[in-house]
Amino acid sequence: MSDEADSSGRARRVRSFAMTYARARLWLGISGVGTVVAVSALLLLFRIPMRTLPTEPSAPTVEVGSLILAVLLYAALQAPFDWFGGWILPTEYRRDRERRARASLPGFLVRWFRGALLHGVVLVAVGLGVLVTARVGGLPLAAGFVVGVSVVLVVFQTRIAQAIGAFRVEAAVESAGAGRDAGGRPVVWIDGAGPYVTGGIAGLPGRAAAVMPAAWRERLTDSERHAQRLRRLAIVASGARTRGLVVALAWNVAGFVGAYALTVGAGPVGVAHVVSLALAATLWSFVGVLVLPSVSRPAVHAADAAALETGADRDSMTGLIRALDVDQDDEPARDPRIQAIFHPIPSVESRIAALDLERNRGYAERPFTAWHAARTALYLSWATLGLLGRAVHCNSGRPDAWVFLPSD
Repeated sequence: MSDEADSSGRARRVRSFAMTYARARLWLGISGVGTVVAVSALLLLFRIPMRTLPTEPSAPTVEVGSLILAVLLYAALQAPFDWFGGWILPTEYRRDRERRARASLPGFLVRWFRGALLHGVVLVAVGLGVLVTARVGGLPLAAGFVVGVSVVLVVFQTRIAQAIGAFRVEAAVESAGAGRDAGGRPVVWIDGAGPYVTGGIAGLPGRAAAVMPAAWRERLTDSERHAQRLRRLAIVASGARTRGLVVALAWNVAGFVGAYALTVGAGPVGVAHVVSLALAATLWSFVGVLVLPSVSRPAVHAADAAALETGADRDSMTGLIRALDVDQDDEPARDPRIQAIFHPIPSVESRIAALDLERNRGYAERPFTAWHAARTALYLSWATLGLLGRAVHCNSGRPDAWVFLPSD
């Protein structure tokens, strides 16, 4: 065998064993989530917050300073994973469209710092709110506060995403009228975000708006954009999005109540209790990361089927599914075990196969389809002081996806 052939064979073997970008991001997410969960569990197990922070009411400056310190320590723990997810991996794997969205390393650092700072401000504000409401009215008032903050996060999701992600929001100009899609529902276009940003649906039920990346105007064909609009209309009309919100909110509130009972109880409430509550809520979010995808995945197939039923053609749907996957992790096929554990959005291969199954017809009307529940719960966990929302593989190091986590 010639040296050239030998070299070619070795190159093929290296490529076959090389880690793909999708798998590198997945391992980053596993590492990030695992680290945050392990640290949270150890801090709770050894009662570190109770030993180092005030356990009873203290001076306001002490309490605010203690919460800021706790958030800074969390930010320092998360920073290396954000660095790898936001800059190192896209650079090493030559993800040019992702790198252009950041312009340069200083540009990435500025956007990351802005996002991390604003996220930290939210956490400190929520921590103070929980501290005050728990002292005034105990668990009922504190839980009511969490629900209220969750509603605020839903109502102002687009504006919060704009502030943290540093992108622009612009009015839509569609044939159906400015700011409206073909179904008469509001449309908001966002510009300046990374290609992995897919927008979603924002606002309370009955006042929901479709949020679409402006890049799709060039990235997708007219028929593919039309198919996506039909999907999102169907998601809203079928109640799947409302069910996703309800499931996410109920999951988080249940976790907050349990965490409160375990860490705060009925005694005096100090900063140490609030930090312990945040750690316990983080562990509950981890359970949600494993459990909630089982109700999110059926809703994706439901929306695909509903789009076909309401006028999208199959070629446009398959083109849309493939194009958005390339913008995400570019992994059209996955091991079913990996998909079941780590991915609330089914793979391209499984979604296209499902398009041809008659049993998916009318699936959008089934009550257990809860659209985007898994990743919505991560965003809404800000209201319970959960700390996993930035650690998962799909948005690690991507401030423009911390609020609108990638959807289907």
